[in-house]
Amino acid sequence: MIKLVLFDIDETLLSHQIQRIPQDTLEAVEALHRNNCMVAIATGRGPKGVSTEIMESIRPDYLIAGNGQLVMNNKEEILNIHYLTNEQIDRVTEFALKHRCVLFWKFLSASYVYSGYEVVKKWTLAGSWGLQDCPQHDRHHYEKCLGGAIDQTESKKYSLPEMFPDLDFFTYSSNGADINQKGINKGTGLADLLKDLKITPEECMAFGDSSNDIAMIKKAGIGIAMGNAIPELKQQADYVTTSILDQGISNALKHFKLI
Repeated sequence: MIKLVLFDIDETLLSHQIQRIPQDTLEAVEALHRNNCMVAIATGRGPKGVSTEIMESIRPDYLIAGNGQLVMNNKEEILNIHYLTNEQIDRVTEFALKHRCVLFWKFLSASYVYSGYEVVKKWTLAGSWGLQDCPQHDRHHYEKCLGGAIDQTESKKYSLPEMFPDLDFFTYSSNGADINQKGINKGTGLADLLKDLKITPEECMAFGDSSNDIAMIKKAGIGIAMGNAIPELKQQADYVTTSILDQGISNALKHFKLI
């Protein structure tokens, strides 16, 4: 019996094309709540990058943020948390500034742009990500960092995993990648949550579309790939539903008789 359903945000719950959560998705998630199934959001965004609108629309019982770096409940009580070291942050920041990459770091308070803020301001979804400028590049000296994101659109592309082998990178576009502590991902975040809830992987279902969802999809008892997901995720999924704008979440939940 499925007791917990997890959803990625971008291109799983939230369509970038229409810049909102489709109505059929909202209705499907509300049906889960009525059926007493726990709902969780699992995102690469920092905790403040999950807008109030999303939180109020989905009403998650739990939040996995920063690709597993943070696990918390809907009372904002932290269940587990992982940080990057200042030395790791300094090395990546030096690289990003030298090569004119966009770089921002995720904290509990907000996400701070260390490099490329003028580029970030042009991004359509930048406002909803809670990004703030930090020209002094020093926020991590006052607050521990939960991870980051780097974009090489404006620069020469380098192989980041080779340059920074002590970090993990999850691509979200041809030029952009989330930055995590080595070995931390949505799958480990799910494992942390399952341990706290005292339920098994077989009692949870997870939805995703991108590379940072693969570990979570594999960990969950039932892993669902959106119809608009990358091929690598579809290969790992137990079930491939229709796309986000073709009632993908609703169709999958009905297929497995959860709503």
